[in-house]
Amino acid sequence: MRPGNWQPPIELLAPEQNIIKRIKRAKLFTFLRQYRHQIFDDEFQEDLNKLYADSALGIHQ
Repeated sequence: MRPGNWQPPIELLAPEQNIIKRIKRAKLFTFLRQYRHQIFDDEFQEDLNKLYADSALGIHQ
């Protein structure tokens, strides 16, 4: 079973906005959060999904 595409929210939540305002040194994490919807676009996620072999393991019925 391959994982589905991840559809993260684009807009920052209020707690995330407060954290980002206070971040001084971890700017990479701020960048990744703000642009993750562009970084992990559908095409890139499909490439990642190809790394998983099709298997019935992990499927709960």
